[in-house]
Amino acid sequence: MRITPDLLADDVRLGEAIDEVMLTDRALRRLHGQIVRRQRALRAVVNDDQWRLYMLIEELFNDRWALGLALVAKALYEAGTRVRRSRRP
Repeated sequence: MRITPDLLADDVRLGEAIDEVMLTDRALRRLHGQIVRRQRALRAVVNDDQWRLYMLIEELFNDRWALGLALVAKALYEAGTRVRRSRRP
């Protein structure tokens, strides 16, 4: 997927583009599998209230990473745009 100003302006589309890139990475898929297995093991030993609290924390953690990745994508795009413009005569 090509990064364009329109894509960067749409947080949903940008998130989908980031997901698309991340889902093709073997190491990230392997880590995801490890996380899922460990979450299942944790779920088996905690009560419902503890699990809900863990999931709320997990959701905040994921939101922080998603926001951070979007900010990095936007910053890198802007940096690349400025570099390319400065090289033109």
